Amino acid sequence: MLGKRAQRAYLEHNSVNSRIILISLRGKYKNFKDIQVYAPDSSYEDEDVENFYSQLEEEIETIKTGDVVIVIGDFNSKIGNDRRGYEYVMGEFGLGERNERGQRMLEFSQGKQLCISKTYFYHREQHKYTWTHPDGIHKNCIDYILINKRWKSSVMGTKVMRGTDFGTSHELLLLNFRQTEEEIKNYSGIM
Repeated sequence: MLGKRAQRAYLEHNSVNSRIILISLRGKYKNFKDIQVYAPDSSYEDEDVENFYSQLEEEIETIKTGDVVIVIGDFNSKIGNDRRGYEYVMGEFGLGERNERGQRMLEFSQGKQLCISKTYFYHREQHKYTWTHPDGIHKNCIDYILINKRWKSSVMGTKVMRGTDFGTSHELLLLNFRQTEEEIKNYSGIM
């Protein structure tokens, strides 16, 4: 489902499998490669998680250098708030404790030079949660937006849109992105 502006910018899409979908959008200065993901949850074996990250890595490697890469979705992992060793991957506003799947996500992000945009912006505690258990009591942050490191400075904010009702236990995530001609010239080496 695309809004009117996104429909006009639409270039192509690729359904890799039931967990990874890639859509290409034309930007004013650079193209955007948006990858929607749904990682295996804790009921799956580690091998399934490794296959997921291998497939995701293959897709990212096919993207042209310079395009804006955005990976968004349910990673079914908790990265926590300890950023030691991952200072270039995550900001200082994580949530809770890291689990094993969160460790794997951080390693993947670091290897592909992706930043976890939501962790770079301060939000009140209630706006950090992206998923609520059906019991209404247990909450976690398991949904993220990753962006390639080169474009991290163009992210103006990432926030949880609480109150949207899509019939799911997940909250909608919103990325506010700014891309100026000057940034593109500096990136491209054109003066």
